[in-house]
Parts: sequence; structure tokens; C-alpha cells
Amino acid sequence: MIQLKHSLQKIDEQKKQYRILLNRSRYRQQIENHVWTMAADLTSRFDLAPDESASLVQKQNKEGLLTAFDSVRRAPKNILSVPFVMDTHAQALSVVSPEHTGHFRNIRARWLNSTMILANSAKVPDLMYQLVDGINAKRVPAFYWDECPDKQFQSCSRHPVIQAIETNYNLVAIHPFTDGNKRIARLITAWVLAKYGHIPLAVYDRENYISGIENYFNTRHPHTFYKMMLDQMRLTYEKAIREAKIIDSIRVYQPRTLKKGKVPFNVKQFLQKQDQKQ
Repeated sequence: MIQLKHSLQKIDEQKKQYRILLNRSRYRQQIENHVWTMAADLTSRFDLAPDESASLVQKQNKEGLLTAFDSVRRAPKNILSVPFVMDTHAQALSVVSPEHTGHFRNIRARWLNSTMILANSAKVPDLMYQLVDGINAKRVPAFYWDECPDKQFQSCSRHPVIQAIETNYNLVAIHPFTDGNKRIARLITAWVLAKYGHIPLAVYDRENYISGIENYFNTRHPHTFYKMMLDQMRLTYEKAIREAKIIDSIRVYQPRTLKKGKVPFNVKQFLQKQDQKQ
């Protein structure tokens, strides 16, 4: 419990640091664009299986995710709706597997090669409406009750980052679509985080993510999954803050780089050059 609170406090401090840096920067738009593009890029790499690493498939997957992340970023953050979830899913899979978009799955599903038997397809629509209602009311179901007195549990379970993590887990457990469930889980998690001023979560550790969800599903104890996701959130903030500082420092030795009318500035290439110099 103490470790959970400490992780959340650390993330709140990183959020504050990032927002201060963003508000003071001359290049706020470029920094925000880069952070969301980074999330889309990492998500596209995470979701591809080893045999799908061909450049064309990866490019198509990333294009769809960039469109979907941009849609999530610009969407109103007051109310989430099931049609928006379905539209976002369609955007993410528009090129890679459009045949699986526009409808919920109607077949039995298992997750990867695990023993997880996911929700009955007939219950998927009701479960999705319940989940969306919970997100809007900030009451996403959570199972972290074993070591927590009620008041402490409520204070943790209603934290925006915990709500986002639970949203991610629930979308994978419901498994509403035939394909692209991890992608839509990451996208709607980004929507929940953005609603409360956080940056989108980029999951780097695929193996621990999968094992963490399986452990949560089978034991109803989210300790391992929470710890892994909170660690990934801190790493995402560290990367975003570090690269935001680099982008902000451009004005010191390249004051005209981002001026209107110049050739569009490629943040990714610039950061790669800085890494090479170091």
C-alpha cells in the first residue's frame, strides 16, 4: 500500500514538472506533438508479433495508430462513449485489418496462448457500456482491496492513473473486438490520462505486461500488474521530460529552426543527432 502511494506521488510530481516545462516553453506544440507521436510509435512496435515486423506492415500499423492517437488527443475529455471507442478502434485498424472494425466480436475468445477464458461474446456490449459508464463516473472496477481499509482504498482506486490502469486491464479482459484489443486498451487509457492532464502511457515491457494481466485475471490481485504499469508510467514521464528539455533547448543554438515558413522541423532526427553526440 505504501509503495503504491509512493509511486503515485512520484508520478504526480513528474506530471507537475512536465506541465511547468510545457507552459514555459516556446515550443509547447512541438513538445506535445512529439510526446503523442512517441506513444503511437511505441504502441505500434509493442503490438506487432515477431513475424509481423516487415516494414510495410509496421508502417501501416503505425499510420493507423497515429491517426487514432491524434483523434484521442483532440477528442472532448468530458464524456466517453461506446461509439467513440468503436470509431477509435476503426481508425487504428483501418489499414491493417479493416474487416474486424465496426462491430464487437461474436465468437469465443482466448487471450494469446494463456488459460484466460475471456468474457462471453453475448455479454460484451453490456460490459462495454458498464465500463464506459464507470470511466465517466470515475468508478472503474478495481480489486485492490486485500490490504486496504476502505478510506485508503478509495483514495488510491480513484486516482486518475489507477483508473487508467484499470481501464487498460478491463478492456483486455472484456476483449470486445476480434483484433486490436491491446491497441484500443492503450488508446482509451491515453484518453483517461489526458482527461486529467497526464501524458499517454507507453508500455515498454511486453513480457511483463502480458504476465501481469494473466496474473491479475487469474488471482484477482493486481499487485504485479499495478507495479509494472506504474513503473512504465514513470519511465514514460522521464523520457518525455528529458526530450522536452532537449527540444526546448533548440532556441539556444538554433533560434530560427522552428519559425513559420521554414522547412518542417523533424524532432525525431534532431533527438537522434543529440544521442549520437553524447
